[in-house]
Amino acid sequence: MATIIIVVATAGFVLLLAATITLVALNWSEKTLAPVLSILLVGTATTLATVLVTLKESTVESAFPTSVVIDTNEGAPPSLIPDESNPKLTSRLSELARLGRPSVNRDGKAIITIQRPTSEDERFRFSGELLQYQLLHAIEKLQRGGWKAGMIFGASTATINNPMKLSNSQNYPNEELLAIAASNRFSAGEDGFVQQEVVIE
Repeated sequence: MATIIIVVATAGFVLLLAATITLVALNWSEKTLAPVLSILLVGTATTLATVLVTLKESTVESAFPTSVVIDTNEGAPPSLIPDESNPKLTSRLSELARLGRPSVNRDGKAIITIQRPTSEDERFRFSGELLQYQLLHAIEKLQRGGWKAGMIFGASTATINNPMKLSNSQNYPNEELLAIAASNRFSAGEDGFVQQEVVIE
């Protein structure tokens, strides 16, 4: 189909060019010189512009929307009461609330290790780093595997997660991984990656 379109377009261009040359030759005079030069100049410029736009480098980016709920008074995700109607959402928001309050134990008291965001820009950066840190935790959990048992809304539950293995992976030394994670404000708490021996492939 593409070949047919190219052949038809080429034939049409050749016929149009032949007709134009014939008309110019039959009606040639000094007055026709300026329009012909103008047409040639504009046509050349249009062709070059079309080719340049077509050859311009393009990129494809995959993205997806997500959200973080922030309590502006506390400067962190709020702690939520489990909601039976949407347990997955409640679980996700509860994890963000837990990760969003990194703390260390000093003299028996939990001290938050990060400052509360006070402006819209600070809250945006706070949410971005929190999502980044949650993603790092998710990868580590998937590769570690494990089991979990408990009660949800009065019903007992138990799950077993086999460690996820990838066919194409690369090992990162702990020092390199922890150095990268240390730039994230949420990694400095007692449960943070900086305080643990974490291996991610």
